[in-house]
Amino acid sequence: KKVKDWIEAFKTTAIFLDLKDEFILGGLLGRGNFAKVHSCTRQSDPDGQKYALKTIEKSGIKKCKRNIQSVLMEIDILRTLKHPFIIKLHEVYESNKYIHLVLCYLDGGELFERIKSR
Repeated sequence: KKVKDWIEAFKTTAIFLDLKDEFILGGLLGRGNFAKVHSCTRQSDPDGQKYALKTIEKSGIKKCKRNIQSVLMEIDILRTLKHPFIIKLHEVYESNKYIHLVLCYLDGGELFERIKSR
């Protein structure tokens, strides 16, 4: 139990490497200039809780120093925010080509599309 508690506490600051060992990738939810968002579930979760997995291509952000700083700032801000009305960042994974952010899954589509429709 103490090891699990330690790992949970460590997730708020660490960057992990083995995303494919932890999660099963689902359907595409959205995409941006350098990122795609998929649904995913944790392999070890018997209830199959959904998460949103934002995958950022390093090759896209490396072209501009401002993009790199924006991604790092996004991660830092999401790690510090703890509010029921703001999306929660659960974990960060990194590989040679990608940065993966495991976020709360929110139903209802893209916020931008909802704003445009009104």
